[in-house]
Amino acid sequence: MSVNWLLYLSRPRDLPWPGIVLDIARVCERDNPSAGITGALLFSNELYLQYLERPPDALDALWERLARDSRHQTVWSTAGVVPARRLGTLAMGYFDGDREGAPLRDQPLWRMRDRWAPEDADGLIELLVSLARYKYPTSFDG
Repeated sequence: MSVNWLLYLSRPRDLPWPGIVLDIARVCERDNPSAGITGALLFSNELYLQYLERPPDALDALWERLARDSRHQTVWSTAGVVPARRLGTLAMGYFDGDREGAPLRDQPLWRMRDRWAPEDADGLIELLVSLARYKYPTSFDG
């Protein structure tokens, strides 16, 4: 079964951003499984990069809700379809780039984060999936 995906970059409107993101992650962890959504987000005080997967039937509605969220301002988004989920069963993994940044420091893609664009989607998705596998290995078992 194919899976639709969405990747977007946004900027926080207010601080403290990590607290807001953790609240969002808790709601996603609770609600995403019943909606068939898997996701991962990477955040810092300056950016919010989120990758979401969902069966083809309702990604548009999810994106509309995210785009209206006043806690952040979308910079760009891109979407596509893949043959299978990349995030296993991960309802919502989150990675604080400012505080948990050790695996990111040597990543060339992380160092160019002020220049990310939709053309970087494949590399950014690969980065998010690798971070999720690192932090949430049990979501990828089986």
